[in-house]
Amino acid sequence: MVPQIPKYVSPDGEELWDWAGKFSQHVHLLDRRRVLHDDLRKLKMECGSCSYWMTSDCPREQSSMTGYNQGPSMGAPICQKFVMARSSVLLQEKWEVELASVEQQLK
Repeated sequence: MVPQIPKYVSPDGEELWDWAGKFSQHVHLLDRRRVLHDDLRKLKMECGSCSYWMTSDCPREQSSMTGYNQGPSMGAPICQKFVMARSSVLLQEKWEVELASVEQQLK
């Protein structure tokens, strides 16, 4: 919840500084939520999260008919062989827990 601007401000402005600190924390949480949503989306939609990434089994890393690699595959959309790597699964779980914490703090 966005902190409310104080109705009364003393001559030293302490209430205003307290509000600014709370508002800054709120903005930080909003930004962290945005970053986590974006990172989670990328984790599920980009080739670099795949267990085949940078292996000879990766369709994007295999040589084409001309002998040139089709890569680099990092950041490319996932293909039909996409299987999320164990490290990506662990990262996803960590980020989902952090996102839930951020969402709770924003309430």
